[in-house]
Amino acid sequence: MLLNASSPKKIIPNHWMALLGCFAGICCYLLPVLGFNATYFPGDLGDARLNLYFLEHNYQYFFGELKSYWDVQIMYPELNVMAYSDNLLGSSPGYFIFRFLDWSPIRAFQGWFVLVTLLNYCCSLLFFQSTFKRTDAAVIAASVFSFSGALVSQLTHAQTFPRFAIPLAFWAAYRFHLNRHPGYFMASLLFLIWQFYCGIYLGFMLSVALALFYLTSFITHFFTGILKNKGVLWWLQIVASIGINLLLLWYLMQHYVHRSWLPNDSHYQSLLVRLPNWRSYFLSSHASLLWKFLCHVSSSFKDSWDHQLFPGLITISSLLGVVMLMLYELFIRRRKELFEPKALLVLTGIFLFILFFKVQGFSAYYSLYYIPGFSSMYALTRIINVELLFWGLAVGMVYLKLATRFTANTNWLFVIGIVLLGLDNFHFPSYIHRTEVSTSEYRLQRLNTAFSSIPRGAVVSYEPKDVQEPVSYIQLDAMLLAQAYGLKSLNGYSGNCPFQYSEFWQKPGEDARINWLNNWRNPIDSLYVIQFPNQVIKTNYRYNIHREIDLVKKRIKRDEKWLSHIMEKAEKKGISLDSMLTLDAIWMVDEEEKNRIKPNSELWK
Repeated sequence: MLLNASSPKKIIPNHWMALLGCFAGICCYLLPVLGFNATYFPGDLGDARLNLYFLEHNYQYFFGELKSYWDVQIMYPELNVMAYSDNLLGSSPGYFIFRFLDWSPIRAFQGWFVLVTLLNYCCSLLFFQSTFKRTDAAVIAASVFSFSGALVSQLTHAQTFPRFAIPLAFWAAYRFHLNRHPGYFMASLLFLIWQFYCGIYLGFMLSVALALFYLTSFITHFFTGILKNKGVLWWLQIVASIGINLLLLWYLMQHYVHRSWLPNDSHYQSLLVRLPNWRSYFLSSHASLLWKFLCHVSSSFKDSWDHQLFPGLITISSLLGVVMLMLYELFIRRRKELFEPKALLVLTGIFLFILFFKVQGFSAYYSLYYIPGFSSMYALTRIINVELLFWGLAVGMVYLKLATRFTANTNWLFVIGIVLLGLDNFHFPSYIHRTEVSTSEYRLQRLNTAFSSIPRGAVVSYEPKDVQEPVSYIQLDAMLLAQAYGLKSLNGYSGNCPFQYSEFWQKPGEDARINWLNNWRNPIDSLYVIQFPNQVIKTNYRYNIHREIDLVKKRIKRDEKWLSHIMEKAEKKGISLDSMLTLDAIWMVDEEEKNRIKPNSELWK
């Protein structure tokens, strides 16, 4: 049977197999992204540099340069800004290593990307080695998890790069299933929490996969009577493990609770377009060596690049073959081997796929949506980062089946398998989502003189005129330079922002800036405005009620329906339109004042 293939002869030493798989991944995945001279970094000038900002923030905080962790000095003076996005705490030590070596932040970001990618490979290799007891099959499976072509669509989401806790969590869970030792259960939950600290999206997604595996595991043990022999102490250890890890999770998530989106059916409908359907798994990118023609499978997806989840023909074929065999064993032959440990992993992968899959306007994800935290997830195609663990398992199982037929030439079968996987998943560098390091450095260098001239600790606002590029690039230029020179930045960009900040978010300028600062009722003694690369204007800001009234009047005038209503009221009262506008504006300012959020005084010191 496929699940119990015998072990053919091993000719290539284990360490050489692992190194060959790693070398293939470097050539087919890392080098196309970074270039031979590390000329590029993964992603664009937006989200990639946002994650770089958070990594550098972590570095500065943990080594004493910052007093507050969660009150990041962007969107100033908003509090708890870090909770608008992933914080990358769990993988930041890898970034710290390169900063210790005196690498620049952008170079350290490249090093961090390489390090976490190799960790993904090594940790998945550990999991698959434990599962297959065969290095060649483990290397094949780990290559799918770590270097799949489906990951090219994730290059714009740097928070998905650290995925090494996923195989570690399943390694411990798999060991727990085999020997029921509570220590492995505790370890699997600790790795789950680690993934939350690496990236909250993948933490939630991993929690679903792990829960599915434990559900099938406990059901299996229940019907086989294994759990009946467990005493009170064993159960207490299980409960204690859950309690301890919930506390560790709450330590992180308490900061995100107030940022979460309240679930409702209307919001759920807007998420449906973000769930993958069958076309997503057959949609490739223009960069693919062999499967470029599949880039036209569907052009109707919103943010179609996120739906480019095609993992290659080998992976798709292996996955379908294993699923069909399991169905055959279940319904035709009724074989007991279906419930062996590896089969439970496959079942977990199938159930996970179903939960995050969309058919027309329906998805089983609705069963998860109202669980706290799940309504806050937006880019649901990121589930591919977890699914690849089970898809790699399927490829490894097919490899083992073939290996039983080529016992005398296993070394050649392994080498051919690695080569075919590389070709199947290779993407041309010129079409990959990546950005030249020099492009980012040039953008910062042209503003360096202006930012470096501002006193440390002051508040800065970068408001360039006639912007002809994504505003996120502008905001991040200011954020990174303010971070480098210890400044507080009105500029900001993250996963979300306060409603009152949205005007400045979309177009930094004087009116938007004053409208945002008027929400806080506090003076800023030294506000520095930069409109041109080498021009810094120092201005003193004071809250001005008359200015706020004027801004509200402008808002009313821009809304034709609202303005028409004001005109009717002015006519009924027999007063001028301007007087009626002023009265309504004063009323609105007073109402907003009643619900005004007062800033933390500590932030202003």
